[in-house]
Amino acid sequence: MKRRHCRVGTEAKILIIGLSATEEGAYERQLGNVAILSGATKMLKDTIPSVDISTNFQLTEAFCKELGIKSIRDKEVWSFSPSFFLKSICDLCKCTLWRFLSLFRLDVRSLVNNRKLREYRSADIILDMSADLFSDNFDYIRMLKHSIDILSIRLLRKPVIIFAQSPGPFRSKFIGQVIKSILNKTTLITTREEISKDSLLSIGVSKTPIFATACPAFLFEATSKGRVEQIFKQEGISLDNEPLIGLTFCSFNISVNPMRIIIQNKWLNTMKYLLPKLFYNLVEKRMKSVKSLDTHVTADLMPFAQAIDHLVERLHATVLLIPHMYESSSSRYHILSDKGLAEKLCELTNSANTEKIKILKGKYNAEDVKGIIGECDIFISGRMHAAIAAMTQNIPTIVIPYGNKFYGIMQMVGQQICILEENNTDYIISKIDYVWRKRGEISKQLEARIPEVRERALLNAKLVDDIINEKESRKV
Repeated sequence: MKRRHCRVGTEAKILIIGLSATEEGAYERQLGNVAILSGATKMLKDTIPSVDISTNFQLTEAFCKELGIKSIRDKEVWSFSPSFFLKSICDLCKCTLWRFLSLFRLDVRSLVNNRKLREYRSADIILDMSADLFSDNFDYIRMLKHSIDILSIRLLRKPVIIFAQSPGPFRSKFIGQVIKSILNKTTLITTREEISKDSLLSIGVSKTPIFATACPAFLFEATSKGRVEQIFKQEGISLDNEPLIGLTFCSFNISVNPMRIIIQNKWLNTMKYLLPKLFYNLVEKRMKSVKSLDTHVTADLMPFAQAIDHLVERLHATVLLIPHMYESSSSRYHILSDKGLAEKLCELTNSANTEKIKILKGKYNAEDVKGIIGECDIFISGRMHAAIAAMTQNIPTIVIPYGNKFYGIMQMVGQQICILEENNTDYIISKIDYVWRKRGEISKQLEARIPEVRERALLNAKLVDDIINEKESRKV
């Protein structure tokens, strides 16, 4: 696209939509979300003069103020209940009728005047930041409702960009065709890596331009060195010359996660919209039917616990377990939280030097945690954005993958060798030993590659700017 600059005084109104937690602040407890949204809003503000950004993510007022954006407080904008699913269908019918009447120069605004449609109409451009929604990783109902809303937006003649997402895989041909028909009607698609772009091309998404860019989290900055030193002092962690190795583990790294099994059964998962009490009773039953959830967690964690023992005893390292998502006060399955899994790992270790195995105790913001990760000599991560936090600071990083995005992003930074493909002690230790030996070389590779990846991330904002300017030029 040819680059033009916005006219002086032009205010661009951007609406960011996507998967939104129903509880205010839940989005922010996932520090990876914070890195994505913070990186995205900063580059948009730096690239587009006088930009006004709103979102349907249910953010706290403090976080909105920090980013300089607005969060829309209206359930109809973000809810996934059966009634709002039906309202989305109704909105699609209204937008279709409005579009038809507009062909005869009849602008019947009353048809498209509810809160949700007003938000769509008032925006100059809509960015869909749904991460992995267009894939087999989420339930069909949420994806279909979101797709219906995108069709409504397009009928209102608003540009829609599928922004920095990781679509795919598409094991279901039917769902692949649904996604193809929706995404071919959008304005532009940017993916976080090449594998996602290839997935879209494989199902026939060809009418919409697709750019393989990079995740906005690559632009997210860590806190100051002084702040990190203060945190380490509070946590009782030494920053001396001993090796410091970080580890983030999450429930998606557990092979038997009953809640995940239920949620990923797409048709059964629709019951949570139609028969919510029965659905959650089934979840509870499934939890109890696994004879001992603790037994399965232990089996998956044991190789990593033994690897921790190896790090402490052979490398004389301090191992710091770092949660990258904080559970809510209402969470009923602590053992599947980042902190619960970290506690279980500590329990399973046999090292006599237990003082060298530490869990980050406090709750810190995403900038602080990135700064903490930046002090590690090497990092092991089951969360993609914790891994990005490490690699953007040139920290050699091993990832525990649970989706295509891990493979695509590690390919982008030239670190495919650092993907854990097996869950057994000898393999994990051999991989850690390899990365430890090569840590200087890997750090230099990252130092050379990350600036290029950051430029690819900035391309997301430049493409948005181009579309806004094209729209403005048509008005002149």
